Amino acid sequence: MKKRTEVTIQFDEIVLLSRGKASPDLAWCAACADEVVMASPEHASVIAEVSVRTINRWIEEGKIHFVESPGSLLVCLNSLTEELC
Repeated sequence: MKKRTEVTIQFDEIVLLSRGKASPDLAWCAACADEVVMASPEHASVIAEVSVRTINRWIEEGKIHFVESPGSLLVCLNSLTEELC
């Protein structure tokens, strides 16, 4: 009789984003009704391990919150985290 050994490996990953500033980008999220950490769609895609297009689609579908100002789009990381769970 052959013996079989099965090994399971689990990896936890932490992604830290930095723009060379001491504090993260905070902005008011009307949907959360709170000041929250925001990230660019590019950084949000790295965190969520999806494409930037997926982030944009989630924004269009109302799945994640965002703040838009001239020349800038920021994604609410609270809503992004909720979408991933």
